[in-house]
Amino acid sequence: MDNETFTFLLRILLPNVAKQGTSLRQSISAEDRLMLTLRYLATGETLRSLSFSTRIAHNTLSVIIKEVLLAICKCLEEEYLKVNML
Repeated sequence: MDNETFTFLLRILLPNVAKQGTSLRQSISAEDRLMLTLRYLATGETLRSLSFSTRIAHNTLSVIIKEVLLAICKCLEEEYLKVNML
């Protein structure tokens, strides 16, 4: 995926995937959340393997990936995920 497409997708998804940090810890940025999800989908890598390479717990990765995929469906379904009803 080229940078322009990534930026376009990030701009559309940003309100749905951005999280606010707290005084105890910084949140994972929307850009990183999208990047992790796309990497997971593109490589077929396991969550454990992705966890070792990113130093993010596998259970956190599973939550991030689920949230981003739901945001993709929500934000893009009208324009790109049309379903013909019989």
